Amino acid sequence: MEMPCLLLLLVLQFLSPGARGCDVVPNDIENGFYHRIGSTLVQAVCYPGFQQVGLEWRTCNASSGLWSTAYSTCTDINECEDWSDEMGGSGSGDGASLGADEEAGLCHLHADCINTPGSYSCSCKDGFTGDGVDICNEVGKEDDCPSVEAPRHGSVFVEGQRASFTCEEGYRLYGPRVLRCVQGSWRGRPPFCMKYTACPDPENPENGRRRVTNLRPGGQVFYFCNQGHELIGPRLRRCQSTGRWSAIPPTCQAPQTLQEVAASLKEDFVDRIKAFTNSSRGRNSLGRLSRGSAGLDLVFALDKSSSIDAVDFSRAIQFTTSIINEFGVTNREGGTQVALVTFGSQAQLEWNLGQLDSKRKVLRQLRQLQPEGGGTALTAALQTVLNEVLPVARVGAKRALFIITDGKSNVGASPGVFARRLREEEAFEVFAVGVGANVDKNELNSVASQPFTSHVFLINDFSNFDTLVNTIAEKEIDYEQCGRAKPAQLSAGQCGGGGRVVGGTEAAKGAWPWLVAIYQERRQGVQLVCGGALIAKDWVLTAAHCLERRGERVSPDQLYVVAGEHARDKEEGTEQYVYVQEYHVPPEYRPDRLDYDIALLKLSTPAQLGPFVRTLCLPRGDLRDSYQTRAGSTVLFAGWGATDPVRPGEVPGIPTLVPQELCLPIVSQPVCGKSTVVPITERQLCAGYRFQEKDACRGDSGGPLVVKRRDNLWGIAGIMSWGEGCAQPNKYGIYTRVETFLDWITDTTLN
Repeated sequence: MEMPCLLLLLVLQFLSPGARGCDVVPNDIENGFYHRIGSTLVQAVCYPGFQQVGLEWRTCNASSGLWSTAYSTCTDINECEDWSDEMGGSGSGDGASLGADEEAGLCHLHADCINTPGSYSCSCKDGFTGDGVDICNEVGKEDDCPSVEAPRHGSVFVEGQRASFTCEEGYRLYGPRVLRCVQGSWRGRPPFCMKYTACPDPENPENGRRRVTNLRPGGQVFYFCNQGHELIGPRLRRCQSTGRWSAIPPTCQAPQTLQEVAASLKEDFVDRIKAFTNSSRGRNSLGRLSRGSAGLDLVFALDKSSSIDAVDFSRAIQFTTSIINEFGVTNREGGTQVALVTFGSQAQLEWNLGQLDSKRKVLRQLRQLQPEGGGTALTAALQTVLNEVLPVARVGAKRALFIITDGKSNVGASPGVFARRLREEEAFEVFAVGVGANVDKNELNSVASQPFTSHVFLINDFSNFDTLVNTIAEKEIDYEQCGRAKPAQLSAGQCGGGGRVVGGTEAAKGAWPWLVAIYQERRQGVQLVCGGALIAKDWVLTAAHCLERRGERVSPDQLYVVAGEHARDKEEGTEQYVYVQEYHVPPEYRPDRLDYDIALLKLSTPAQLGPFVRTLCLPRGDLRDSYQTRAGSTVLFAGWGATDPVRPGEVPGIPTLVPQELCLPIVSQPVCGKSTVVPITERQLCAGYRFQEKDACRGDSGGPLVVKRRDNLWGIAGIMSWGEGCAQPNKYGIYTRVETFLDWITDTTLN
């Protein structure tokens, strides 16, 4: 009997939670596996061709060692069914709506799609032969293509139905690298080879260094900062075929002083978030410029671990009190609701959103909190926000989470996973204040929203909170300076990332504070007609053709502008609505000439400047030469224009709901002039790509083309005027050159 008892004991030990605990990842799921995220969390991951169904996450009870019973499955993706839905067919790809030589998604027009586990295959229909993907030629039909010539300074290699092109050393291929023979003709426009210009060797940033792969087009330069400095701007730039580097060179920012931290907290947190609530200080000053607020759901997460004594904790409470004084508290529509979570070794929800309906009640509860000791369970605090606070958060309200901690999270899994879910899935903007030398800045960066420069604030000790409290209460940020937008906030400032209005990269809210939307009130309703740039509190610069409708001038009283606009389908609280009092266009403007296309709108009421509404600089005097508008220079554009390519003569699609942004190269006047039969004058400039689908489109007219000046301010270089189609090969966007109208702008606005 000894041997069976011993065997039973070993089996029990193996099955015991204490023996295996959370160290063993659950068995992999069919067609997928579980990926460990932290010590007590795994994520279900499916193999390519399969989709996850069920709960994505499983957690482990650290004390029992047992994983949650909820599970996930990986089911096959029917690529053919998805393709059929897009085609409006039955999965056989009959392609009734396509042209005779068009391909239809996954498989050829004359092929059937066959679903297989984790993948699919294509088979030509009866009467056709080929690979089913690129080629399905009709059996018996002549399918030989004519010979194809090699491009100048290049070569071509033909194999079967494919022609591959290359260029000589020192030349770059423009156009497709491969053409395919389809039913007797080569599909696509033949490419050509163009000599490239090497980019100059970039300089090291001050307090940093750079690493260059090569100086030829396609080469890259990576930037790094010295210890204690933070990279502001793009880490990567690419050498373009024009011989210029993409984007704007980054800088290495020294650690912020306490006064700089205080100013950043005031501008980037207090002033920005106050715009979303009608219970904040100063909100009533907007008056009739605003139509209301979305409301603010503000959540605090306060560290009360053993490293924080009673005196330091009281300073954190006093700082939190000053924040609440700025935002106010009310359960009325559009106001601020507050929740507070504390965390030591465990997390505790002290009160939830909507439970306390006045600032007085919130501050009374706040004063009763005491430090409790223990570890730093930031992860548990974030889980509490997800599980207990999120369910009562208001739909459509601004959501902000403000974290105060003095150390690295040391209880539970990494907090980054849960913070990412709050940011990306639940629309929380996350701010963090780290106190003291033990704070892990990398961890705070993984938790906070981007850009980190305006969401992560570091101070030396809790006594610094006294300075922060005084600064927030007393300091007024000067929003009068034109052309201010933080480099990290203006995401298009990084350029080279493929962003475009046609096909678009969404602009960050507040990244273009001078961009306004111009609307016209018509019998059928209100319609977005153009974009514009706020160049003074009561003046907007736009295109003259925006004021024309069916050959007639639009009456000023039909027009109004919205400053601080972002998502056009909802009220966010940052918008300011101002009617147009009058407008002015140059006397030389003629709609049929596409020249002198510029206009000034005089607003009936000055806009109120703030984080989401600022003015854009004009070129002036000694700063004219600082505008980077030479051929090949990079400029930036944003607008609500349509996002699909449009051929000349076609009607563009509808404008987008959220502004899109892109980077564009300036094109020389001779090159631009050859691309169109319309004369290009000295009052115009061209920007865009010869082949890439990046361009402005319908709804973008009147919007500003901006550049970074040497004084680090943003200035207007052009106004979107016209183009032949949108994002078409060998066609560019034509912009009114603002510099040539400075005297007219000055005379008009002064008079």
